[in-house]
Amino acid sequence: MMKLGPRDMPGSIWDERGKTKLVQILVSYKYSGISSIQFAYVVHGAVRHSEIYGNPDGAEFDTKNGANKDSFSYRFGLRSCFAGFHGSVFESCVYAIGVYVKPIDSLYELKDEE
Repeated sequence: MMKLGPRDMPGSIWDERGKTKLVQILVSYKYSGISSIQFAYVVHGAVRHSEIYGNPDGAEFDTKNGANKDSFSYRFGLRSCFAGFHGSVFESCVYAIGVYVKPIDSLYELKDEE
């Protein structure tokens, strides 16, 4: 598994590694940036929400999912390489966001997508 994202992550580090069935991202923000972020995943057939990272006091709130391609889109093909998020919260706001990916190990794994 590869950890991609900014190297500079001051503040409190958070980690959602290994949570692969992402169904929703909840974002609270204001003019200066993201106030908070929360993820929803499918775990054992039920929706489970992550901890809220940051302080959800933004002037605006938005829900992002794969269906709204104008504002957020994720597409990894039949064999998803997505493996979770990580980041940091600094001074009560989300400072950095990164992603975990599972690299393809062999050409056999690509056959399913042809």
